Amino acid sequence: MHHYQELSQQLARHFLFGDIPDKDLARDVCPAVRVLRRNAGDCFYRSGDDCEAVYLVLDGEVVLTRQSPRQHVIVGRIGANGFFGEQTILKGHRMHSSRAEAHTDTVCVEITRRNFKYLQQRFPSIMVRMLESESSKGRNVLDHLRSIRLDPVMLRVVRALLGLAKSAGTTVLTDLGHQDIADSIGTNRETVTNVLHDLSDKGLITRGRMQVTLDDVAGLQRLLAGSVA
Repeated sequence: MHHYQELSQQLARHFLFGDIPDKDLARDVCPAVRVLRRNAGDCFYRSGDDCEAVYLVLDGEVVLTRQSPRQHVIVGRIGANGFFGEQTILKGHRMHSSRAEAHTDTVCVEITRRNFKYLQQRFPSIMVRMLESESSKGRNVLDHLRSIRLDPVMLRVVRALLGLAKSAGTTVLTDLGHQDIADSIGTNRETVTNVLHDLSDKGLITRGRMQVTLDDVAGLQRLLAGSVA
C-alpha cells in the first residue's frame, strides 16, 4: 500500500472521500480508481458515448458542453474537488448527454460503474455527498439553460462575468477571451465584443487582452436587478 501514499493524500482532499481514514483510502479506494492525465483540449467523452465511469477532478478544469440548435453551449465547468459523468451512477444512463473536455491540463481519477458500486457499499457517505452535490448542480444547469433561452444577451454576459468573478474570488478576470464568454452563454464572439464595449463605455468594466476587470460590481448587479424588477 506504500505506493498508494501520494494518491491517497490527493483523494483525501476531495470532498467525496474527506471522512474516510487514510488506511481505508490506501487499502480500498486507491486500487479501485485509475489516474488519468489529460492535456488542455483532450476529450474524456462525447455526447452519445457509452456511460462507463464517473470522474473526479484532482487538479485542473473540465468543461461540459451540450449541442444547441446552432452551436455547443457550455453547461458546466468542473474544477478540482468536483466530479462529472455521474449519470452512469445516479441515473443509470447508458449514454452521455454532453461532451467533457479538459479546459486546462487536468488530473482526474476514473471509477468504473462496478468499482463505484463496491465503494458505495463500503463507504455509504460517498453516495450521500454525491447526491447532495448533484442536486445543487442540477438546479444550476437548469437555471443556466433557462437564461440562455430567455435573457437578453447583455444580461447573460453580465451574469457570466459576475459568476466568474465570484468563483475566482477576484474582479480581475484573466485568460478570458470573448469566445470563451460567447461559448458559455450560447451566442457569438462578435455579439459579446459589442456588449463588452457597451459595458466599458458605461464605466462598468475595463477591457484588456484576454482580460476583463469589473470596475463597478454594484453597478453590474443593479443592471441585473433592474431586469428582474
